Amino acid sequence: MAKIQPLLEHSELRYTISWKRKCQAEWHSESQTFIPLQDMKIIQEPYVLIYMPADELNEHIQSETIFDHMEQVQSTAKDRQILLLIEGLEAYYKKRALIQRRHFQNQVRQSFEGPSNDSPSSRKRKSGQENLESLPSRETVEQHLNELQIIKNIMVVPTKNSEDTAVWIENLTVDLGLGRYKYVKNANIKSTYKGGKSGANETDTYFKMLQEIQLCTPAIAKSIMKTYPTLQSLHQSYRELDKPSGEMMLADLEVRYI
Repeated sequence: MAKIQPLLEHSELRYTISWKRKCQAEWHSESQTFIPLQDMKIIQEPYVLIYMPADELNEHIQSETIFDHMEQVQSTAKDRQILLLIEGLEAYYKKRALIQRRHFQNQVRQSFEGPSNDSPSSRKRKSGQENLESLPSRETVEQHLNELQIIKNIMVVPTKNSEDTAVWIENLTVDLGLGRYKYVKNANIKSTYKGGKSGANETDTYFKMLQEIQLCTPAIAKSIMKTYPTLQSLHQSYRELDKPSGEMMLADLEVRYI
């Protein structure tokens, strides 16, 4: 069971969450079963998440405090993986591009109006320039994020809005909850993995590969191969279609059952 709780009880690093698991059984590799524990154990999951709106990120970039800020988080998280969730980054890029476009239009307008003066319109243009300079460019933001990922080993997760953020955190929590069982399932891959059947030649391999798809019977596989004789032709035809058409590409194939 995965549970969310604050990482720091009395800290200025807001919006930080971590996960702990309540364990009532442990996996026993020899018997391939979960053995119940006499006493429940609480295990710390190896991830912590920092929620940061795009505006807050830009403030850290402008004040050159983003690396110090994340180092503080790392010192508290110790050896756990940091996930930096940034909300509204694409919206910020669009906002800055709009301001930049308006600033350019004002510059063009100013060149036709002649030398600048202390008129309200002139003061407005100067204010627009100051606003633009206070907003880090896309290149600057991405450079800092790349450094965080490469140098600090921090995973960056961009989300569109609060709803997208909530869905992402929910999905991550579910994945963490199931992660232990996925690990057990894949721990002994040699004994648990069922490989596909190899064919006598390319055509036979293609035929057997199609049958690995759920509900694709030998008759359906033969019908697909009649229209698309090779995997390359099937893939190329799919790529030439838009997504809705591609999903229905095989819907009208005639299947003959003998």
